[in-house]
Amino acid sequence: MHHRQWKNLFAIEKGTAYEPHMHNTLRLVQEQAGRLNSAGTPVLSITGLVAKQVKFLAWKIWLTQGMVLAALCAVFFCIHANNTLECVDLYILPKFLCGCGTVVAMSAIPILKRASRYKMFELEQSTHFAIGGSLLSQLLFIGIGDVCMLTVLALAVGRFGLTIPVTTITLIVPFMTAATACIMLWARTTPSVFQTASVMLCLLSSWLSYEVIDKSSLLQTPTRLCLWTGYALICIAVICHEYHNICSYKSVDQMLN
Repeated sequence: MHHRQWKNLFAIEKGTAYEPHMHNTLRLVQEQAGRLNSAGTPVLSITGLVAKQVKFLAWKIWLTQGMVLAALCAVFFCIHANNTLECVDLYILPKFLCGCGTVVAMSAIPILKRASRYKMFELEQSTHFAIGGSLLSQLLFIGIGDVCMLTVLALAVGRFGLTIPVTTITLIVPFMTAATACIMLWARTTPSVFQTASVMLCLLSSWLSYEVIDKSSLLQTPTRLCLWTGYALICIAVICHEYHNICSYKSVDQMLN
């Protein structure tokens, strides 16, 4: 292009009104975006997200929990088969149930923080629901599986001499303690140390839970039930609070390390 042609081109560009042209361009873009949104699929709701996650994530979680439950049941029947005396069962079963409650909570450790471990956290954070939608789906599916596991264990062990209050307390208290510890570590540790720290803290919580439950046996049954019901409600409140903090997490640098 010759020098005169360049000058003519620049003169035309200089004489073009920029602001009206830009406003017109924005208007056309918005109109086109509106047509695409009206013609396309509606925005996915949180209920729709959970429903879609059922066929992609839920069956993996429940399959893992089913294998853990099968292993715990096998261990239980081996213990019961080797101890024919009822007094031995009554001594061992509370300890076994404390361990089972902790293992049920620990079965969620490989599932939590999967996005960070596989370097997908940034992508997950950039989606419509960010980390909150994915974590809600995971916790919902994990919770359903945990309730089923605890119910099966309570029914299996409860037939062999333990009362319903003892069975419930020795299962629920260690489970709630370990679950609360895991969700608190989720937002406070990096993926490289989350699994190790969670396992160690869960094992510690199992031992402490058994010691406290054993000491509380001196109390009357109604008092014990009220005490541990209040403790379980506190754990649920802490889990909800931690989930809210994770959803509103502003500094994601620690999660990405």
